[in-house]
Amino acid sequence: MRHPVVSFVFNMLWSRLASIEFLKSRVLFMIQVVIFVLAQSILPRVAPKRESEPLRILLFSCRCSIYLFDMFLLLCAHIKYIVTDIRERSFIFVLGIPCPAYLKDLASALQLAMAIDLVLLGL
Repeated sequence: MRHPVVSFVFNMLWSRLASIEFLKSRVLFMIQVVIFVLAQSILPRVAPKRESEPLRILLFSCRCSIYLFDMFLLLCAHIKYIVTDIRERSFIFVLGIPCPAYLKDLASALQLAMAIDLVLLGL
């Protein structure tokens, strides 16, 4: 059982701050998923034999938004984590090589690998 004041504070925090940020992040993610599905699955199959100029422009703009926005958000987040770990001197050693400590989480390491892959694909 929790103290009523603790429950009240958590409910206030969730209803005013956390829920808004959570919902914004989920809506942004859903928009990214819709754009990705459009660019990779739906638009290429609209007229596979003869692509019109507007269709090619739409496909190109969807793919550019995937690379620019998704890659930009991924890179910004990872740069922030890397700089924070360097400032705090928080490192782990992988095969004797110092790495930022946030990379001990497999999901974070895979996200960084995906961000690097997106950068290399864009070159």
